[in-house]
Amino acid sequence: MKIRGWVLCFCGVLWLDVGHAANIQRTCQSYYEIERVSSVVSQSRPVMGVEQIIARFGHFTSTGGCGRNVPNRCRERASNNAQQCMQTHWSIPPGASWFGCSAGVSSYPIRRDYLRGAVQDWVCSTFKVQEMSVRLKAVTTGDKGCPRTSTLADNFRILCDGR
Repeated sequence: MKIRGWVLCFCGVLWLDVGHAANIQRTCQSYYEIERVSSVVSQSRPVMGVEQIIARFGHFTSTGGCGRNVPNRCRERASNNAQQCMQTHWSIPPGASWFGCSAGVSSYPIRRDYLRGAVQDWVCSTFKVQEMSVRLKAVTTGDKGCPRTSTLADNFRILCDGR
């Protein structure tokens, strides 16, 4: 009888510990990064130099859940959620509908279906260029498990004529 009591007590402790272990969440911060590859300015606009230009836009937060003993796994899941969201949105063709990101992503700021159009509008209004080629990256930052960068486009050409 004593052995059975100890076994039940031990199993109860394990059950309580496992139940508590599955309920933590960690977050990562994410954004799009634009790096100028080349640009052409019109005569009516300010001249841009040859300096490297890197800009960030579209900041949002992603969350991942896991057991309390593996918080870096939570961050890896949060990073995966963000990267999946940004890569999926980039792959949406013109005219298709964007239904938003999956669970684990909050405050995603880009509501436009066609991400390429949103990037073009942002670049043209921010840099006041006639034409620009950019490298577009999906970036996730935060504690261990979060940092990750993937290139969405190496040489995305943007035309701003008439804006």
